[in-house]
Amino acid sequence: MTDLNEGSKDELYPNISTSTEFIEGEQAKTLLISNFGNRFPNARRVAEYARAMSSGEWGLGDPLMFDKFGNLLNGQHRLMAVVRSGVPVEFIVVRGLEPDSKKYLDTGMSRTVSQILTMRGLGTNMDKRVATIRAMFYGSKLKSKNKTAEKNAERLWTDLSQAKSATWLEPFLVGHQDALDFSLRVSGPNITAPVRAVISRAYYIENHERLSTFMIGILTGMVANPETDNSVITLRNYLLKKPQKGGGGKDYQMLVYGKVETALRAFVKKESLSTLQSTATEYFPLADFD
Repeated sequence: MTDLNEGSKDELYPNISTSTEFIEGEQAKTLLISNFGNRFPNARRVAEYARAMSSGEWGLGDPLMFDKFGNLLNGQHRLMAVVRSGVPVEFIVVRGLEPDSKKYLDTGMSRTVSQILTMRGLGTNMDKRVATIRAMFYGSKLKSKNKTAEKNAERLWTDLSQAKSATWLEPFLVGHQDALDFSLRVSGPNITAPVRAVISRAYYIENHERLSTFMIGILTGMVANPETDNSVITLRNYLLKKPQKGGGGKDYQMLVYGKVETALRAFVKKESLSTLQSTATEYFPLADFD
């Protein structure tokens, strides 16, 4: 990027002004010509903004800012997204700032995805909700029965390791809010994201009282019938064995998910379980995730 001093030397906006304006692609390209001295653009952020604009999920937020010489101080990612989306977007536009104002922009703490989603009214315990949604996708890996399905699952598996925007996550959080609420009724160190994910999937087809009993059993180690409900105790004992440092990554979470599925299936069927294997089949399929 070039230095700010290479921008316009003519004082175009001697006074500070604020307006709301619709900006379309060609205008955004023109405004970006005055983009001097900004940080290097983040392509992923531009893509996320463009998706939100194209889907109509973009609203008025932080303003575009220009100094009194007409140089862009803040908003390069948003203008690039307008160009990419091809959709006219309404912005608050501030003009006439001193060039030195740039030093004080983007110095605050950015909101996390969970904080953004909480502000949108999508529930409390948002970190747990987001982790549960991500874990609910583990079932797609279990359904790989041929090369095409395996390739698709691997692509999704890789994709899930990347950070997700609030826009990407919101439809899942809204569509499965009741299931997520249910999975969060019981909380404790053994009720991890894979546990909540399996419970959230099973919510749609299994008896809710039985599912609650399963979670309470994981938490307390107490069940009504030790002979037919022993799967939950076996699972709890496994979960109590914390992985070694550095061993709690994606593959471990997938292993836990498969074992929870095995244990829950035996539990709802009231079948005794002598060994706890990680299933190779998704027992609680959901179209959104599989």
